[in-house]
Parts: sequence; C-alpha cells; structure tokens
Amino acid sequence: MSYAGDTVWEWFRRLWPARSVPLQGAPVRRRLKSYLACTGYRYSYYYEGYRRCHRKGLQGVEYVFSIYFRHNELVPVPVFLPDDVVISWERDHSRELNATERYALVKMSLFHAFDHEEPAQLRKGIAINREQAEQLLEILGID
Repeated sequence: MSYAGDTVWEWFRRLWPARSVPLQGAPVRRRLKSYLACTGYRYSYYYEGYRRCHRKGLQGVEYVFSIYFRHNELVPVPVFLPDDVVISWERDHSRELNATERYALVKMSLFHAFDHEEPAQLRKGIAINREQAEQLLEILGID
C-alpha cells in the first residue's frame, strides 16, 4: 500500500519523527507493574524503553511506558525529561545526575501524574519541568 510513492509507514514516520526512533534500554522481559493512585484508580503499566528526541524545541530523553486504560486498552505514555532540566539540576548541585537517578525521577513523575491527572490527560504524555524535578528528587533523597 502506498501513498504518493511512500509506504504508509514512511508517511507516518514523517508525521511523528520522534516515534520513528527505536527505543533503547528496554528490559529483556517486560514486567507488568501496578500503581494504586490517590484517586483510587489502579494503573497497570510496562516500561518499554527510552529514546533521544525533540519536543517543542527542546532536546531531551523520552521514556515510554505502556499503560492499561479502561477496557484493557494499552496506550503508550511518554515521559519527557528535557536536557535543560538535567543540566540545571546538575549545575545547582555540583554533580552529575546518573542514569538510575534520572529513571527514578521519570518514574516518580509518572506516579505524580497518576495521582493528580485524569487518565485521559495521560495520553498526551508528561513533561518534567525544573521545579517538579527539584521537588521529586528531594523526596527521593537525591541531593
């Protein structure tokens, strides 16, 4: 099937360039995890991996989680960690934020969204800002 000389997948990749980059760091075997939000809603999710991307003029890393919504609908939810947030935190704390700490920040941001957002809002994805990063890393005891 083609559209003006391109396959449908080539056309789709042009529309969504960040999603055409393959994910890295995916676990060999996906593990279904669950989280009971403050709202009483129970989320089940998989970690799929991460990729470098650009979003709204910012460079960063997008961590992708597949989340089950109503009626067993599995939806990818990206959590975007901009490079400038990481660089700002590292400058303020005079040390590097390692990969494990970055993943912890991303996962805490996901949990924060579970607790404070409606499930439909999560479909748009999550972007971490400086203030949120500072608060969540402090909660984690990362200084």
